[in-house]
Amino acid sequence: MSDNSVTIILKNKTYQVNSGIPLHKALRFLNLNTNTHLAVRDGMLITEDEMLKNGDRIELIAVISGG
Repeated sequence: MSDNSVTIILKNKTYQVNSGIPLHKALRFLNLNTNTHLAVRDGMLITEDEMLKNGDRIELIAVISGG
């Protein structure tokens, strides 16, 4: 991966994607659904249209539903 990368963490696994793309494209690249994961950057939730910046560290949290 180039120097322009973003780290995405999901369940103790780390992935690298290019920066400069929206979150939804990064999740699609990783075959993940935006409806089943919340993304957190610097302790704040971010939306799927948020642009990923060089050096970002994004933690994904799986959404659990049930009743």
